[in-house]
Parts: sequence; C-alpha cells; structure tokens
Amino acid sequence: MDPQSTRDYALALIDNGRYQQALDALYSILTNSYSAEAASRDEGIEEVIVMEINMLITQYRSKLNLSKIDQRIIAHLPVDIRVVLNWNKPDTDIDLWVTDPNGEKCYYSNNRTGNGGRISNDFTDGFGPEQFLLKKQ
Repeated sequence: MDPQSTRDYALALIDNGRYQQALDALYSILTNSYSAEAASRDEGIEEVIVMEINMLITQYRSKLNLSKIDQRIIAHLPVDIRVVLNWNKPDTDIDLWVTDPNGEKCYYSNNRTGNGGRISNDFTDGFGPEQFLLKKQ
C-alpha cells in the first residue's frame, strides 16, 4: 500500500472505533520504506500524518499502547482550524486554497499567512492530502 491508501485505511479504522490499529497504520507511514517514485510523489505527507497521530492520541490516549511510537513525534498540537483536502485519482493536481479569518489567501505559492495559517506541501502528482492549519493564538 502507498501512504495515501494506508492513511485512508487508518481513517476508516478510526471511524470504526479501532483506534490502536489506526495508530499503528498511521505510524507505519512514517516508518515504512517506499519506492523512490512513491517517496518522491508523497514527500511532505509526514506533516499531515503527525498531526493525525497526535489528534488520535489526544482523543484516545487511554485506549492506546504508545510503546512503539517514537516519543519525539508526540506533541500537543492545538489548532483552531484544520482543513484537509484528499482525492483518489493519481496524476491529479487539486489545490487547497483557504482564506484565513483576516481575509488573506493561503495556497501553494502563499503557504503562510500573517496570522499563522499554513498550507502543507503541494501534491501535484499523487493523492494528496493537502492540509491547512491555523494555530490557536
């Protein structure tokens, strides 16, 4: 499986209350080796995955065994706004554009806003995902 398929699988596991399996699947994206083509196509997906791992831990810590998770990636990552765009067709370029609360547009060529908004890597050949975050002030 490629990183996006594994992520989709993990999100389905979360929807079905299988939190440990979801955590293990998400973490495997960070630790597995992929072909050079997949690694290049999916460069930057780690930012989205780390966010999702930490959201899962924040919500279900008591139900999770974290012993196999590198403690360096576990962090409190509070955000006011998180938008994730995902698609399921290869060789597709869909761009996430978000207008932040101050009216500034955040997108691939303006990936940071004055009030702290940020867009993840621009995926142009794969399945995404692309993510916008605005931290709690």
